[in-house]
Amino acid sequence: MGADGIESSPKLASRRRVLMHIIVCKGCCCGVTEKRKPPVPVEWLKQEWRNRRLSPSVTLTVSEGCLGPCDLANVVCITSPHGVVWLGQIELHLHYERLVDWAESVARTDALLPLPSDFDSHRFDRFRSPSFEFQKNKGTVSYKTSQEQAFAGEVPVVQS
Repeated sequence: MGADGIESSPKLASRRRVLMHIIVCKGCCCGVTEKRKPPVPVEWLKQEWRNRRLSPSVTLTVSEGCLGPCDLANVVCITSPHGVVWLGQIELHLHYERLVDWAESVARTDALLPLPSDFDSHRFDRFRSPSFEFQKNKGTVSYKTSQEQAFAGEVPVVQS
């Protein structure tokens, strides 16, 4: 059991080998044009996944439950053996096209490939770290994780 009290060792194994799982939010805000949010091209995504035969190595889930945070709509979560990547403000059809193209490259090479740099400005940390702290920055509220603080030389790096 980890220090956080969450059991992390697997108990079950699947016969399916999944390289990554992409979860697209279509919950309370994402894709809700009535709330002035950009559309999520759900039917197009599903059709592309079928046409390109991306499943089962790269799976797609369109979540009708909120992934949050709603202020960064539209949200996409990508899980893989390397961890979780959260993307926000996926607003253009071009974003979804690039996401599907990348997923196809992953499926065809049968290897996890780096997320295209087009998405660097869309990455965000979904959860606060224990050393989460708010900082005033030119009238806006931002935060730095303990890792960002360490890189900035603001706190010592603790080796475990």
